[in-house]
Amino acid sequence: EEERRRPRKNQSSSQAEVNREEEEEAGRVEEARRRAGRTVRWLENLPRQAARVSMRGMGLGYADAVVTAEHVKRGGRSLEEMDLKNNDLDLSSMQVLLPALGGCSGLKGLALGDNPIF
Repeated sequence: EEERRRPRKNQSSSQAEVNREEEEEAGRVEEARRRAGRTVRWLENLPRQAARVSMRGMGLGYADAVVTAEHVKRGGRSLEEMDLKNNDLDLSSMQVLLPALGGCSGLKGLALGDNPIF
């Protein structure tokens, strides 16, 4: 009986950790939405099933990467090509964007040149 309770305790602490991480992520997204209002409005005006998106030279930074990643997760699955050249996207920005873009099974082209990635 005692042994059966331990996994439940571990399971509930694991669930608490997941909940905490989800809350932190939601907070990061909300802060990014506040800071990247221009990008949020731009993304909201895109057609829902846009296949080719160019955000070239928009001066995108980390907050923009966060809101773009959220947009892709929510509705950008039909994305085939994305141009992110000539922005201010660094390694931390890419660590947010690339996992979201990984969910786009039809993605054939991704342009990242002229960003301070490394």
